[in-house]
Amino acid sequence: MNITEILEKQRQIYLRQLDKFWQDKSGAKEILIAYNSDKPPMLLNLTRFDYLEKQNDKFDIQELSADTYINHQTVEFVRGTLLIELNPFYWNGCEFILNKEVADTTFIESWTKRWIDEEDLLQDKVEGYTNAIHSVTIPEITESETKFTVDFGTSSVESFLDLLDKIELEKIEKVTINSFDLIE
Repeated sequence: MNITEILEKQRQIYLRQLDKFWQDKSGAKEILIAYNSDKPPMLLNLTRFDYLEKQNDKFDIQELSADTYINHQTVEFVRGTLLIELNPFYWNGCEFILNKEVADTTFIESWTKRWIDEEDLLQDKVEGYTNAIHSVTIPEITESETKFTVDFGTSSVESFLDLLDKIELEKIEKVTINSFDLIE
């Protein structure tokens, strides 16, 4: 399998679980929330929750805990000058480890701004999804690496490949992709 085939299968597995999670629910799906905080919990202070329901003047936020993913062997791909080590991962909890300290992470912020889709420009009327990412953690930067996690939500495989292209443009030599924190 090539990288696009793996990504498409991971996305489809997630979407099937999300559809089942949403079954028989009548609240808001994929609602975009802006945090009002001096210390943002997510990049750009934005996140899309899987499901939000109002009950008796209280809001109940629910997030899908996916339990299925493609458990493949670690595979390596080359995209431009970027070496990609792809480990098993969850579509909604995908960690990226860049093999160097990245002092300027504005490329991650720009990518997030596009794909979190504040203006709802990416919505797919046929499938009924926002086609947006749900969140990106604030990058953790050390002398030897930069790490962040993406919840790709209902976004397309194109969003994932676009992020890889942005990483490659930053002259990163290697990215390791995994969900080790979620996979036991």
